[in-house]
Amino acid sequence: MARLEGNWSIINVAGEVLELHGIVTRLTGYGMAQASYAGQRTPTQHGSSHLGFRLEDREVMIGLLWRGKWQSCLEGKRADLRKIFSYLAGPLTIRRELGQAVRELRQCWYLGGLEGDSDITWDDAEAGAVSLLCRDPAWYDPDAHVSRSSDWNFQATNGYSAADVDLTTNGDWYAYPTLILAGPLTSIQIENKTTGQVLRLCGGLMAGEEVTIICNPIPGPSATDGLGKDVQDRIPPGDDFGGFCLWPHPLADGGVNEWTVTVSGMGVGSAIEVWWEDRYQGA
Repeated sequence: MARLEGNWSIINVAGEVLELHGIVTRLTGYGMAQASYAGQRTPTQHGSSHLGFRLEDREVMIGLLWRGKWQSCLEGKRADLRKIFSYLAGPLTIRRELGQAVRELRQCWYLGGLEGDSDITWDDAEAGAVSLLCRDPAWYDPDAHVSRSSDWNFQATNGYSAADVDLTTNGDWYAYPTLILAGPLTSIQIENKTTGQVLRLCGGLMAGEEVTIICNPIPGPSATDGLGKDVQDRIPPGDDFGGFCLWPHPLADGGVNEWTVTVSGMGVGSAIEVWWEDRYQGA
């Protein structure tokens, strides 16, 4: 029975890793997932002026060599398997390393199955099948991009400081940024001119204060201060919070998104950091 190329592993919510090198025989979910069309403003819509798409939840099946010469390998991993393939271990991350390329399928939840439930046999090798529910079926490149305000060219105008920044995603699906804002800052507005989306933080930040905004709608957007307190109420309800994103090519030429960041009250310690991971429709 053929084995999928690359080094495979699965990581549970506690960070425990199950290595599956050489024993993964098949995996559904390689290609593009089914998408639904967002025809009205929803928490998962991508932009206020663009009718976007949302990848649907999908079931992912993993085939594992369980009998024959691999039996001793998996038998020895039985305790490790229970740590990973458990209803309480999610969300799980499936990780594939192939040469220099690394891809991760995240937000996977164990549904059932492990051994003896497949009729695929070859030379006394039986494939065990594991079923997972994937809430976010896009594949991530974990090598994140980072852009910092210290590298941006702010221009002062009418009491504000504004910088035009080009941010690029190399993937072929929407990329959701994480923004880290450190005070002193007031009148914070971030506009993605490519998508037409706007994100603001009301109330400003004093020196030493910090807010982290995660825009990914799955498992859910969040905005927290340095103490972990929820500050979503400081984001205006009309802003593109759960879906503020970078468009890939061909929506944005070459995946380049033109941002304008406008703030006031900058001083010692002021900083804005944006980081994002490229996302792909298939591995």
